[in-house]
Amino acid sequence: MSSRSCSPNNCDPEDSGSHAGHSLLLNAPIGICTFKPEGRLLSANRYFSSILGYDNPAALKDAVTDISTEIFVDSRDWKNVFSRLARHGRVFNHECRFRRLDGSEAWVSINARLIPHENSETHYCQAFITDITDRIEKEQRLIENEERLTTAIAAIEEGVWDWNIQNNTTYFDPGYFLVAGYEPDEFAHTYQEWEKRLHPEDVEPCKEAIADHLAGKTEKLDMEFRFRHKHGGWLWIRGRGRVVQRDQYGNSLRMVGTHTDISVRKKAEKALLESEERFFKAFNSSPAAQVISDIYTGTIIDVNSRCLELTGYTREELIGWDARKIPIWSSPAERDRIIQKLKHKKYFKDEPIEFKTRKGETIIALWSAESATLGGRKVMLSMFYDDTQRRKAEEKLKDSEERYKYLLQSTGRMQSFQNIIGRSRKMQHIFALIQQIAGVDTTVLVTGETGTGKELIVDALHALSHRSQAPLIKVNCLTLSEELLESELFGHVRGAFTGAYFDKTGRVEAAEGGTLFLDEVGDISPRIQLKLLRFLQEREYERVGESISRKADVRVVAATNADLAERVDEGTFRKDLYYRLKVMSIHVPPLQERREDIPQLIEHYCRHFREKFDKPVKRVLPRAMRILMDHSWPGNVRELEHALEHGVLLCPGEQLGMEHLPRELLDHHEQVGQRKNFGVLDREMLIQALQEAQGNKTRAARNLGISRRTIYRKLHEHGLLHSSS
Repeated sequence: MSSRSCSPNNCDPEDSGSHAGHSLLLNAPIGICTFKPEGRLLSANRYFSSILGYDNPAALKDAVTDISTEIFVDSRDWKNVFSRLARHGRVFNHECRFRRLDGSEAWVSINARLIPHENSETHYCQAFITDITDRIEKEQRLIENEERLTTAIAAIEEGVWDWNIQNNTTYFDPGYFLVAGYEPDEFAHTYQEWEKRLHPEDVEPCKEAIADHLAGKTEKLDMEFRFRHKHGGWLWIRGRGRVVQRDQYGNSLRMVGTHTDISVRKKAEKALLESEERFFKAFNSSPAAQVISDIYTGTIIDVNSRCLELTGYTREELIGWDARKIPIWSSPAERDRIIQKLKHKKYFKDEPIEFKTRKGETIIALWSAESATLGGRKVMLSMFYDDTQRRKAEEKLKDSEERYKYLLQSTGRMQSFQNIIGRSRKMQHIFALIQQIAGVDTTVLVTGETGTGKELIVDALHALSHRSQAPLIKVNCLTLSEELLESELFGHVRGAFTGAYFDKTGRVEAAEGGTLFLDEVGDISPRIQLKLLRFLQEREYERVGESISRKADVRVVAATNADLAERVDEGTFRKDLYYRLKVMSIHVPPLQERREDIPQLIEHYCRHFREKFDKPVKRVLPRAMRILMDHSWPGNVRELEHALEHGVLLCPGEQLGMEHLPRELLDHHEQVGQRKNFGVLDREMLIQALQEAQGNKTRAARNLGISRRTIYRKLHEHGLLHSSS
């Protein structure tokens, strides 16, 4: 090719050189053009024309006269190109925008040089143009995608990581560090840096999970582990990821994923698990028969050991059965009755129900049930208390009442019975009941106000039983703390607690073959209630500090002045223990309700204290007798006993007068007499009477010498009924 240059003034640069060179430039796969410094286009090849949207170079030259204003979108790019050409004679890879024929824009890369004319001082420029529109658009899309990804990552509360497995470098986004409290510069971006903060117990499981996924054994990585927080403690993290790049041999090159803080969820799951464990522990150890069934299908999910013991079935025979079809129902009618109740109500309390054991025996039970959610499943929790023994005892009681009536008709009323004084109808009923149940080894609950003589009832029950030759052991539950009461009842072994220097035999063991009397049983703690319940049911116990179960052949009689049914409703006394104690119940009435017994009691105590103190007292004068008969006796028989002891001690002769009675008894009699003489009870009298009776309206009525109905009317008249409630 010739080396001469063709002047742009007398020839077109496209015509310079050989024909082959001309053809090469014209059809080159890169844009080529020449132009004057002032912007006039001298020549262009086909590729350059196509970049600008023209069919051929001729069309381009006809349409464009000044490329500085007609081709360059931004005039600053034109100035920049010529400024660099003037200084350096060349321009390399200058990227800018060209305007196409249709008004659209093309991104191009310009490489240009300044070529001097050999016969003059003028110059022209030759440029090589590359269309980079596709690349620029792809880069812009990549930037936009990265911006969207960054925004998405910032929006989610997760840490994102990208692990280059080949060079063992890991990218962690800022959210990753926030999870564990680290700053980016405190955390080296390597796998080992991450691993050394794992809980020691989780290192190997995590390694195995990652190795399995890298080897292609798992579709994705999903693992949970504990991660050390910067400020101490452990976070529960869920790590998820996936291999996104492998080489031609299948080796993993790159993995990406997220870390999510699941500590709150794990804490909730742990609490739920512990709650369910406590539930099932209580469920399996409950002395009541319990059943868990599906609330929709009736399928039995689980039963406790007491249920198996009561029904005679095995766990395998019950679990999985439809409770509606299992052959325990006493009759189809009983089954249909319960099913209808379940359809209309999801809660029951003490519903009487009859069912049959595997041996065909009929059980009468009290059924309580309620719906609940257990492990995300809607279930019915059912609890059964065996009420058969109590029902049979009630039937025996009815028989005893009939025999009692016959006894009264044939022998007349007894004046006393086993040191218990009383000829009133209520006391005669108690005497007959004691005779009926004394020989039966069943638990008895004796109730009544303080001072009514509950302990005498217990003495009589023991004396008339076949256990009378064995000991009667008494325990006052109110006077002992929880720890001491447990030790007193069941005994302890040496070293069981501070001060336990020797083994100790408990009252239960001491009462072997005899009777154990638990006084004030309503005041024992929930923990002792549970232990007592187990003893009543199984007749087994353990000494404090010992795990060996011991058997005991003991009859239990309990007494209380509290309303146990009310305490059951309040939740302070176990219902199942209440039913165990109340197989048979004897209620001792207050002295106010059996006034006809007072003269006999006065005679008994006067004789007793006359002999005890060697006093000459033989009779009680009428006025003193009237005071004793009119008194309300809030302390019951015990208060009467102490009043007569006081009187006998002060009486010097044979006749006990009112002056020998306690001063408070006389003062109370005088106040009551004044109230009666007033005829109309004023507000102050009522308030004083209520205060003296500690808010008990029935006792206040007794003290005032009026009926219960009258005191309610008077309280209403003076606006005190609501405030006294």
